[in-house]
Amino acid sequence: MGLEQRKSLIDQLEQKRKSKVLCYLTADRESDIRLPGMSTQIASNTKVLLYDHLKRIGKQEKIDLFLYTRGGATNAV
Repeated sequence: MGLEQRKSLIDQLEQKRKSKVLCYLTADRESDIRLPGMSTQIASNTKVLLYDHLKRIGKQEKIDLFLYTRGGATNAV
């Protein structure tokens, strides 16, 4: 699925839920050659990234979090 289609689906979700949607997705594909970054998990620096996005979104009555992850540090965020 391409970027424009994903953005359209997020826009539709926001309209139906009457909210802003914050998406946090991590990769789940591993390569044949073990390259760093090909498979990712939630890490402790995530909270800074989420905070920055929330600041950009600004005050909202309703925010939904769309989360897709294969795991990570349980105390990260």
